[in-house]
Amino acid sequence: MIISQNSLKNSFDISANDYNIRPGYPEKLYKDIMSISKITKSDKILEIGCGTGQATVAFAKFGFNILCIDIGKNLCKLTAENCKEYKNVRIENISFEDLQSEANTFNFIYSASAFHWIPYGIGIPKAAILLKNFGCLAIFRNHHHRPFTGFFEESQTIYDKYFRKSAETNKINKGLSFEAQIKKNKLFKSLEIIEYRWEKTFKADDYIKLLNTYSGNIVLDKKVKTKFYSDIYDLIVKKYNGEVVRPYLTRLYTDSRKNIR
Repeated sequence: MIISQNSLKNSFDISANDYNIRPGYPEKLYKDIMSISKITKSDKILEIGCGTGQATVAFAKFGFNILCIDIGKNLCKLTAENCKEYKNVRIENISFEDLQSEANTFNFIYSASAFHWIPYGIGIPKAAILLKNFGCLAIFRNHHHRPFTGFFEESQTIYDKYFRKSAETNKINKGLSFEAQIKKNKLFKSLEIIEYRWEKTFKADDYIKLLNTYSGNIVLDKKVKTKFYSDIYDLIVKKYNGEVVRPYLTRLYTDSRKNIR
């Protein structure tokens, strides 16, 4: 079965209540972004794909004025709840593609683990239009750095069991890296890439919740999903003392020198 990209893109709202289990991002990443972008409290900021507001809170607590957008109604509600003490945050249930805003509006645009869902021909060009001259764009996302070892190597047999007929699912969203996109569009001229390596420990129950925030898992047939999660859970409990230490590589792309006027 081949699952459409739109089905995957719109699936996250189904598991919104599990989304707070996502690991977030290293504190140093936010410090680096603020240093590179030189944003101030008077600047206008746009967040693309706010999810439940993990990155939103990280910036909002410094007093920045942020417009957050997301296509998930439930996700927007959770962001509103998580950011209720920050009056400087505004949330809209809309996609970046449908967002109507004047050119040269924002000083800073960022996206945490969401920008890859935007079509290549829209994302970078539209961000460049919406940014003020010399505005900053920051795109960051967590990856599982390779090679797989321990639990992650052993669990591949479980993935092969349940996903072999849906292999096409993993082939969508493949294309130009953000680095290549930015260079190809020639709309920015000061690209910087920073990587952060870290890890987070998940208890078995929490790790299943984490898995249930990934689009490819969310859209699985309910019976298949139950068996898949059960096998993963049993492996964690029986062979890994009930917890998973997951390694992360967070990659940050920033460009603070807009190349159009």
